Amino acid sequence: MSAPALPVLVVADDHTGANATAGRLAARGVEAVTLPAVDGDAAAVDATLRDRHPTAVVVSTASRHVEPQAAMLAVRRVLASLPAARIVSKRIDTTLRGNIGSELDAVLRAELAAGRQATALVVPAHPDGGRTTVGGVQLVDGQPVTTSEAAADARRPVRASRVTAVLAEQMDQRIAEVDIDTVRAGGAALSTALAADAEVIVADAVDDGDLSRLAHAAVTVAERTGRRWVPCDPGPFTAAFADAAGALGAAPGAVLALVGSVTSVTRAQLASLSQRLRVAVVPVDVADLDGAALARRLAAEAHREDVDVVAAATAPHGAHVRSDLDAAAADRIAVELGRALRTCMEHTSPAGLYLTGGDVTAGALAALDADGLAVDREILPLAVLGRVLGGPHAGTLVATKGGLVGGADAAARCIDELRAAARVRDPSRSTPP
Repeated sequence: MSAPALPVLVVADDHTGANATAGRLAARGVEAVTLPAVDGDAAAVDATLRDRHPTAVVVSTASRHVEPQAAMLAVRRVLASLPAARIVSKRIDTTLRGNIGSELDAVLRAELAAGRQATALVVPAHPDGGRTTVGGVQLVDGQPVTTSEAAADARRPVRASRVTAVLAEQMDQRIAEVDIDTVRAGGAALSTALAADAEVIVADAVDDGDLSRLAHAAVTVAERTGRRWVPCDPGPFTAAFADAAGALGAAPGAVLALVGSVTSVTRAQLASLSQRLRVAVVPVDVADLDGAALARRLAAEAHREDVDVVAAATAPHGAHVRSDLDAAAADRIAVELGRALRTCMEHTSPAGLYLTGGDVTAGALAALDADGLAVDREILPLAVLGRVLGGPHAGTLVATKGGLVGGADAAARCIDELRAAARVRDPSRSTPP
């Protein structure tokens, strides 16, 4: 029996890049495996994958430093050896080294030969690694890649910082570009840009929020037009796109967040989270807080399909901060937020709970009749992932964080951990049909 169709297949040009991309996919709660270069031996690949059924397979062709024709042949052999995949991705180097155009061309031609007209969406940014793309220029720590050590690479030095220039030198395909302003505008403007009449589209990106916007917009375009995408990137965009497209399994549902801290740190984290994920913020009027009414608003948002996080926030903006609240009022707020959470959970099945602020965390666990929290691991200093211990909601995943803890990405990191843990706990979520 041959291996079943794969949700995600990534073709990388070196082993470390393959492993890094697999790590990005695995961090979303699915099984990802890496394989060395294969030489058209489909039977051997079938034998390797038959019992594991991974969600993502990343294959290294070890072709970064070979001649272009040899690189294209290596890519074709990989695609001939692996089962069909819902998403085929081309992993490229963050500094544009190697045969990125030639190998991408090989993928597009293989797709066409299989009867699938595909468009490559090239997103070379790797924000966590200091690699960004602005104005079509690849930057390393804010400087053009040709000013980095990649330009002095002994085997394949980079001669151009403009992504389209590197691609056009190696492939004969129509290339369009999407600038950062269009990416940040989102909506119709971004969808229109991604529907361009071209075989390759190169998109700017500076942070994870840009990657998320591009991923969701690409999925929207695919649903409206039937366009098949080949993600081409160093790994982060492939993970975001595969998640948005449902290739990693069913979305784990919305995370319910109680953001009771009123610090500027918390507001910055909420803003950063909103750039990275689809967040519905429900402002809380602490002067007139009705837990039952708030629960209805939270539940309504949680039932939306286009929302990843529903956050009840007591001070989403600085103007909302109240400085005249005494201890009794603060305690009442924690109680009412907990009451809202409990009522909301009677009508929804969240992926997990994100609680920030000590009083809010205590109020939420008390409202859920929990005996405590079974802590699984530390996410970052003073932020942990665990499960509700005891009570009717025992086992519910929870991330807690202090109000003054972490950098701007702290909330996003906590919620990423929650969403990944939700997939791991329910294996059916990471086994797409």
